[in-house]
Amino acid sequence: MNRARGSFTVEASLLMTIIIPVLTALIYGSFYLHDSAVMQGAACELAAMAGNLDGDPDQEALLRDKKEELLRGRLLGTGQGSVSLTVTVSEVQVSCEGNFYIPGLVSRLLSQNLVPVEKSWSRKLYHPAETIRRIRGFKALADAAKG
Repeated sequence: MNRARGSFTVEASLLMTIIIPVLTALIYGSFYLHDSAVMQGAACELAAMAGNLDGDPDQEALLRDKKEELLRGRLLGTGQGSVSLTVTVSEVQVSCEGNFYIPGLVSRLLSQNLVPVEKSWSRKLYHPAETIRRIRGFKALADAAKG
């Protein structure tokens, strides 16, 4: 009777050496995906805001404030996060970068415990004022031709 209980304990201990690292890997994998999604969302939001603020005199100050606010306190395992923003006449490019820390000996041997997280987004800037003026001019010509 005692041998059966001891056998169960040995089998459970052997099984736990497999289950615990797998669960830990799943948890760290979900943290990595979370941080990756947060960085992608921040890049998209910043690009959209830059597109909406096109021509605003306080554009750079507002974008700088928003850039600092977007990632603060939202990343679970990524450290050294940085956001770079490039605004040209026709396009906005935003890139977020950071390093996700994974503890353990195996990850230290393979990648110095750091996995890079890099997300970027770009958005074309449209200046619709001239097109709207042309459409309204054609409409005025059509109305004048009718009447």
